[in-house]
Amino acid sequence: MGYGVKNSCASVRCGISRFGSVPGFSTYDSDEMSAPIPGAPAHTLTQGYVQNAAWLRLARIAMKDLIAYAKLPTRDHAFWRQTALIWILPEITYERFNWPEDQVDNLLREYCLKPLCESLDLPLSTPAQGFVRIGHAGAAHAMRIIQRSLETSPYERAILLGVDSYLDYLCVTQLDEEARLLTAENAAGMIPGEAAACVLVETSRSVQTRASSPELKIIGASFKPFPNKFEPEGENGEGTEGEVTTPAVWRMTKAGEMGMLLAEAVTEAIASAGVSSFHGDVVIDVNGENWRSMAWGTAKSRLAGPSGINWEASNEIVPMSSWGDIGAAAGVAGLCIASRSYTRQYASGPYTLICSISENGDVGAMVVSKGR
Repeated sequence: MGYGVKNSCASVRCGISRFGSVPGFSTYDSDEMSAPIPGAPAHTLTQGYVQNAAWLRLARIAMKDLIAYAKLPTRDHAFWRQTALIWILPEITYERFNWPEDQVDNLLREYCLKPLCESLDLPLSTPAQGFVRIGHAGAAHAMRIIQRSLETSPYERAILLGVDSYLDYLCVTQLDEEARLLTAENAAGMIPGEAAACVLVETSRSVQTRASSPELKIIGASFKPFPNKFEPEGENGEGTEGEVTTPAVWRMTKAGEMGMLLAEAVTEAIASAGVSSFHGDVVIDVNGENWRSMAWGTAKSRLAGPSGINWEASNEIVPMSSWGDIGAAAGVAGLCIASRSYTRQYASGPYTLICSISENGDVGAMVVSKGR
């Protein structure tokens, strides 16, 4: 349906998917016949590009769409110098990216921020701690960074840019080795996707100065890091009793704990929003994998009741059923879905809750309401 925010969000509302196949990969069905691996590549944008090169292609389209959608002043460089650019990215480990981990922020400034500024011809800047590299839950965590940046710096506003791709060779290979992909032999797998999404977050003063009409108010947010990250004990991930511990096994065993932590984050976000009993749309990042479904099921059971979420009056939205798993872009894309639901007047209630679980167990929740 197209790559802009209007068409992308409409595809979720209509239940339309754009799944194809992952280029260069195949699996085998029960008859030992070769079969493609389902994926959601943005072929016309990223074919032939990997990692930060693919991110830049996606980010440039998303930024141009935001500028056109919000009618931002492209020639007013003073406006852009007062705008912080916060990046929401996947967890950049050596195993997945082959990047030196102690140089990641410097590499991102040189090979992501700089070329994006040049391609858009805008004087954008990313503050310290402006590269949030924790995956799905990064948007909720970034809200604290944005608040601090807008309160203690000359910035008047911030752009939250989430971008990720699960479709480069190293990533797909890792997903395949961990048996995380949807195949004929693995019905509880994910469909890898790629996307960039961005939103403009402003202070009330900036809104009044520009006489703009915000579509959303972010009224509550919470981020909680998972306390016990995956760390293989000994060589080959052998645990203390000799069992092999892999990231996939670790996520399954910790899914219940992740769900309880997510329930705490949601409760905290709803309380900070001043909402006594939540009802409305609930955007979740369930992607077909068992561990995510188990975590969300645990959280949902703990959030029932008068002080939690009125599930009978709420509507669950699963964007990954249309887009595939878009990783670190998911939280920001959830804000876009909420924004469009209020603009198009099809939101199921006065509030929208966006829930996220990163692959390392970190969780985040954001509560938003209609802007005006």
